[in-house]
Amino acid sequence: MWTVLLWLSLATAASGGTYWVAADGSDSIGDGSTARPWATLTHAAARIPDDGSTVVVRNGVYRGIVRISRRFRLRAVFRAENPYRARLENAARDQRVVAIFGGANFELSGFEITRPGPEADAAVVVQIQGSGGVAAEDVVLRDNIIHDSFNNDLLKINNVARRILVEGNLFFNQQGHDEHIDVNGATDVTIADNIFFNDFAGSGRIDGGDTGSYIVIKNSAGLPENRDIRVQRNVFLNWEGSPGSYFVLVGEDGQPFHEAEHVLIENNLLLGHSPKRMRAPFGVKGARDVVFRNNTVVGDLPAGAFAMRLNREGRNPVNERIYFFNNVWADPTGTMEDFSDGDPSETKGARLERNLYWNAGRPLPVDGDVLNHTDDPRAVVADPRLASPEGLVLPRWLGERFRSGSRTIRQEFERLVMLYGAPGPASAVIGRADPEHAPPEDILGRSRDGAPDLGCFEVDEEPPALEAVVDGATFEAALAPGAQATIFGRKLSVVTAGAAGGVLPGNLAGVEVLVDGAPAPLWFVSPEQINFVIPYEAGPQVALRVRRAGWESPLLDQPVAPTAPAIYTWGSRPAVTHADSGRLVTPEDPARPGAYISIWLTGLGMVAEPLATGAPADRPIASRAPVLVFFDEVPIEPAYAGAAIGYAGLNQINVRVPDRIRDVVRLVVEAGTARSRPVTLPAAGG
Repeated sequence: MWTVLLWLSLATAASGGTYWVAADGSDSIGDGSTARPWATLTHAAARIPDDGSTVVVRNGVYRGIVRISRRFRLRAVFRAENPYRARLENAARDQRVVAIFGGANFELSGFEITRPGPEADAAVVVQIQGSGGVAAEDVVLRDNIIHDSFNNDLLKINNVARRILVEGNLFFNQQGHDEHIDVNGATDVTIADNIFFNDFAGSGRIDGGDTGSYIVIKNSAGLPENRDIRVQRNVFLNWEGSPGSYFVLVGEDGQPFHEAEHVLIENNLLLGHSPKRMRAPFGVKGARDVVFRNNTVVGDLPAGAFAMRLNREGRNPVNERIYFFNNVWADPTGTMEDFSDGDPSETKGARLERNLYWNAGRPLPVDGDVLNHTDDPRAVVADPRLASPEGLVLPRWLGERFRSGSRTIRQEFERLVMLYGAPGPASAVIGRADPEHAPPEDILGRSRDGAPDLGCFEVDEEPPALEAVVDGATFEAALAPGAQATIFGRKLSVVTAGAAGGVLPGNLAGVEVLVDGAPAPLWFVSPEQINFVIPYEAGPQVALRVRRAGWESPLLDQPVAPTAPAIYTWGSRPAVTHADSGRLVTPEDPARPGAYISIWLTGLGMVAEPLATGAPADRPIASRAPVLVFFDEVPIEPAYAGAAIGYAGLNQINVRVPDRIRDVVRLVVEAGTARSRPVTLPAAGG
C-alpha cells in the first residue's frame, strides 16, 4: 500500500450534463465543452439546460460581476474544478462580486470570492435576495473562501430570501460597521459548519477597530418576516472589530417590532484568543423565541460581557423568551470580568439552565444585569478541561494549502474543533447536559448519546486501543528510525485528516503518537489507522502510545531495528518507476537492461547528514547503512540510496538494471543486515 495520500475532490452528483468555464474561454464562440469552454459563470448559468447540469470552472482569476438570477427546476451546480483555485473578484464600486437576485435551486461551491482592493469599497461581496416580488430560494453556498470586503458585508441574505444554506465556508475580513453575514428579512436560513475570523494584517490591511459583528440576524425594513434562522456547528475566532460588536447578534436596527424570531444557535465553538475587546460573544436586541444551546465559549475573551448581552435598541420591543441551555463558558485564564449585560426589564422570559461556568477556579462575576450563573438552578461550576486557544494557528489559505498544512476548509474546521473544542479526561461536561434541550448531534455531526455532554462536543470516553504497529509499506512488524510506520486500532481519532506535506505536525486533528513521550510526526489519522514517522532518535526499544484529545492508550513496547527496508506498492504493482520518466514499471512498460529504475520504499534507517525528524529532505541525502539491490540474487550497488526529496519518511533508490536479465525478476533490497520482502519486477529480458 502506498501511504503518500492523495486527496480527492468529490462533487455533488447531478443528473444532467457537465459544462466548462475557463479564464481563456469565450462566451461568443465557446459551447461549454472541455475544448471550447465559456468565459463567464454568468453566461454559463444562462445557457445550460435545466436538467440538473454541473458547470465546472477551471483554475484562474475571473473579474467582473457574476449574476445568477435563473430559477432552475432541477438543481444546478456551479463548482470550481479544484477547491479555491478559481477566484471570483470585482473591482467595480457599484457591483457585487456575486449577485443572486431572484435565482433558485442551485449550488455555488469551491470558489475564492473577494474584492481586489479598497477601490471596490461600496457593494457587498455576495448578495442573495428576492427581486421584483420573486424570492431567491433554495440556494446553497458551500466550501467557498469569502473574504476582504471594503465598507460592506461579505454576504448579505435579504429581501425575501428563503431556504438558503450557507455550509462549510470560510469568512474573514469585512470592513466598516458591517458583517461577515447579514441575514435581513429572510426565512429558513441555515448557517452551518463554517469558520469565521478576522486577520486584517494577513491581508496587508489595518484593523480599524470599527467592523461589525460576524453574524447579524435582523429586519431593517419591516419586511414580511425574519424567522426560522439556524446558526449551528460553526467556529468563531480571532476577534478583530468594534468593541461594541459580537460574534453573533440577533436584532440590531432598533425597529418597533421584533427583528427576528424562532432563531436557534447551537453547537458552535467560540474561541477567545485575541487581545481585541468585543461587546459579547452573543447579543440579542429586540427579538423573541431565541434558543442558545450546547455552544462552547472558551479562552481569554476580553469583552464587556463574557457570555451575552440582552437589551433593547432604539424603538425595539422587549426581548421575549431568550433561552440558554447546556452551554459552556470557560475562561482558563481566570480573567472573566463580567458575565452578562443588559437591564433585566428589557428582556421577558430570559432563562439559564444546565450550563457550565468556569473562571479557572476564581470567583465568577455576579452583578445586577439580566442573567448571572446564580440564576441557573442546575449550574455546573467546574473545569471543562478544554485547551486554551492561546497560540492558535489562524486558518489562512496560502494558495495551495492552509497555514496549518490542511488542504480543505473542512480539515481546518476539524483541526480547530479537535484542538480547542474537545474536552479532556475527567471533564465536568461529560453526561451533564439536559437531554430534553440537547441537539441530536454535536459540532462534528456525530450523534449524542442518551446522557449528552454540555457544550458543542460529545466526548467519547473510550481511550484509543492499539492493535498493531507495522511498517507503512508492507504492514510487517519491522520498524527503523526515520521510517514511515502505521498503527492499526480502534478509537484512534475522532475524524479523518491528513498532513499536506512539508514538515509534518506532531498533532493532527487532536491526535498525537508519543514515542518515548515525545510526539512523532504524523502523515494521516483516522479512527482505525494512523500513519506516522519513527523519530531518528528512536532507540532499539521504544514505548509508544496514542493520545486522542487527552485520552491515552496503554503503553506499547515496540522494537526498532537499525534498518527495515520495505518496498511500497502502487495498486497491485511494486512502487518501482522508470528513473527517466517517472512512469510505473509494468508488464506493458517493463524495466529495460542498462536503464535506471527508482525504487520507492521506507526503512533505510539513519541518513548521512542531520535531518530533523518529520522534515522532508530538500536534496539527496544518502543512507548511512550500505545498500544493495538484488536482481534474482545478483547484487547491484545503487547509484543512490537515501531520503526521497519532499516526503518525510520516504526513501528512494536509483539503480541500473543489469544488462542480462530475465523477463520476470525477483527484486530484493538489502540495507545493512536486513532484507525487504521480495517483489516481482517485469523486465525486457536481454
